[in-house]
Parts: sequence; structure tokens; C-alpha cells
Amino acid sequence: MADLDAASAVRTYLKSSVDAVSVRDCLVAGADSIYEAGDLEPDKLAELEGTRRTNWATLKSCALVLAIQDAGEDLTEWPYVYQQPVVLRVYDRNRGYRNIRTTREALKDTLHTTVINLDSGGGILDLRYGGRAGHRYDPVYAVTYEAVTFVATVQVPEPD
Repeated sequence: MADLDAASAVRTYLKSSVDAVSVRDCLVAGADSIYEAGDLEPDKLAELEGTRRTNWATLKSCALVLAIQDAGEDLTEWPYVYQQPVVLRVYDRNRGYRNIRTTREALKDTLHTTVINLDSGGGILDLRYGGRAGHRYDPVYAVTYEAVTFVATVQVPEPD
């Protein structure tokens, strides 16, 4: 996947950067627990829950999944510079809020003022915490989650 926007760049960064190890350590399957929104299937949640149950001693403090959503973009007063919100949802099941909170704090510590280059030649100039939804429940997936928003200031290349 090419990193052409803030959401895809944040996903790649969290899956592979040495600076994001603390986030991956909060997830049952590390980098394999990081998804693009829409790619998460119920079977995967059940599989990750089984992995945690099998490795309870080492994984009981880990959330199941982190899903990353592109939340659009807004123009700024500068040409070729946009604000792109990125929503990161931390999902867990049957563990209350503790694992979600720990993952949220790791995200805040890791992504605060992160700068990332984009494959398009542009880049994230600034990435800042934009708020959180609080502890929520999704009855369809039978999971609890929290949506954490970061806002990226993205500069794209000028057209030729």
C-alpha cells in the first residue's frame, strides 16, 4: 500500500517504525493487529482473542486490534497544505477499559509531533492529538473500543 495520505502513512509507521514498538507491544499480535478500517473481520477478532487466551500470562494486558480510518481532509490557508484527521480505534473484548487506555496512551506518546514522508513526495508536517470518544460498546462485534483522533498537517507536492 502506498502512503499517499495521513491514514496510510500512520498505519505504515505504527506497523514498522522502531519508534512505535510501544504501541505494537500493547496489541495481541503486534503489527499484525493493526488494520485499515473496513478490513477487520469478526473471525479475526475471535482468532486474536483465542491467541490471547492461549498466551494469557504474556498477553492479558494487550488489546486485540487497532483499526485506522481516514477521516477526510480540510483545506488550510496555505496552498497544497491540508488538515487530515486520522481516527484510530482500539478494540478489545472482555477486559474492561484497561487495555484500551494503555494502548491509547502509547498512541499519544508515539504519535505526538510525528513527521512522516509520503510516497507522493509530500509529507506530514505535524501530527497532533485531536481528542477521544471515550469507552464505547459495539453490539455487532461484541467489543468495547475507543476512537482516538489525531490531526495531520499534510503538504502535498505542487502539480507540474
